[in-house]
Amino acid sequence: MEQENQDSPALQATNLAEVPQNGETPTPPLSPLLDHRPRMIEIHTRYDFESCVAFYRFTFKPVKFILTISLFFVLIGVIFILLDVLFNDEIHWVAPIFVWVGGLALAFYLAFSTMRNNTKNLVSNKLIGPNTHNIFKFGVDAFFQQQHKGTEFMCNDTWMYHMLHQVIETRDYFFVYTTMNGAHVIPKKDFTVGTPQDLTHLLTTKLGMNFKRVGKF
Repeated sequence: MEQENQDSPALQATNLAEVPQNGETPTPPLSPLLDHRPRMIEIHTRYDFESCVAFYRFTFKPVKFILTISLFFVLIGVIFILLDVLFNDEIHWVAPIFVWVGGLALAFYLAFSTMRNNTKNLVSNKLIGPNTHNIFKFGVDAFFQQQHKGTEFMCNDTWMYHMLHQVIETRDYFFVYTTMNGAHVIPKKDFTVGTPQDLTHLLTTKLGMNFKRVGKF
């Protein structure tokens, strides 16, 4: 058919770039991600406990949580001391020390039980496990996710870059937030096409201020 013989605008541009003009050496066309970068960055990975713990450690920030709870119990212990000074003219250290030690132990328990329960919820919802396989793709205009559990196809989602809430890069992971509190965890060790540096370049270009690098690299 005559329509099939017509080149697309992109192909026409490529053909023009390949034809010398006025005897000059032609310049090959650049891809949207520069000539040495892949057009589609691809990651094949599995959600595992290590990735989940890394995500919850980053978002939940257990150290900050523990310090906050501990500070609360420190203030209670100080109140005990002030009451002893005001009414007994002496300090009984048993109650404050008991409150401080108990508060610190409670803070550690709450922090790590919260992380453990969140991970268990992911397991019960079949979002992580040895048979759950995720394929993430970063194209020129959009971010794609496919998820399989064994041979069963579970989901296929697409987000244009302006639809992403934010993306945060750490030393070992990319956290792709599709909502304010929900993110896909992408380990840097699982890149199959392209490199983490390629993705950093792409996200810097596409997201601007919504892409952040935190921590030490």
